Amino acid sequence: MKTSQRIKEKILNFLDYLFRLVMINVLIIVPSFSFIFIYSYFENVQDIWLYITLIPVLLYFIPGIVAGFACVKMYEDSGCTGIFKEFFQFFKKFYVKSLILTLIVVVSGLLFGNSAIYFYSQISYGVINVIGFFISVSVILVMLFAVIHIPLSIVYFENLRLIDCIKTAFLMAYKNIWKTILMMISLIILILIDTTVVYFMAIIGISLPIYVLVKIPFRQYITIYRKL
Repeated sequence: MKTSQRIKEKILNFLDYLFRLVMINVLIIVPSFSFIFIYSYFENVQDIWLYITLIPVLLYFIPGIVAGFACVKMYEDSGCTGIFKEFFQFFKKFYVKSLILTLIVVVSGLLFGNSAIYFYSQISYGVINVIGFFISVSVILVMLFAVIHIPLSIVYFENLRLIDCIKTAFLMAYKNIWKTILMMISLIILILIDTTVVYFMAIIGISLPIYVLVKIPFRQYITIYRKL
């Protein structure tokens, strides 16, 4: 009897957690991409409207992701089960840092992405272009390893300035490089599932990667967090 009760409790806890992840996914996806979905249904619309639909993505997507990280961290740390109120509290709390982070990510992505594309297109014209391409790709990889830790640094060390959160992210990324590699591999696999499985992204395709990225280095972060 006790065994069946425990199994029932575990199933209910799993379904409850899954429901929370789905709701977090909705809270990130809907405000970020609704206008793009609406735009896609219209034909012969001027391109300017496509750029306008990107504004909610720039203003909401990464702040929403950071709020999602904060919610999952709260679930894992304190066992709190709140969703809507807590999500928007975290969204407001970390919004400025997240918005600045959005600008940094976009500018850096454009800069180093264009650099890699340029050197790759010129790779047959000399060794300098080969070197430039590999340097660009190396910088992008180094940055990506740190970027997946930045939301964690923001939500765990909330009193730090963004520049200090970025420094902490680099430190945590390379302090335990194998966990970071595991995080990156998991993220790539989940992104591939997002792009191949219909409706996966809409249901849990963003909140599940957030959960995985919180869960893998949880002990590493929570040990430091509880000593503060």
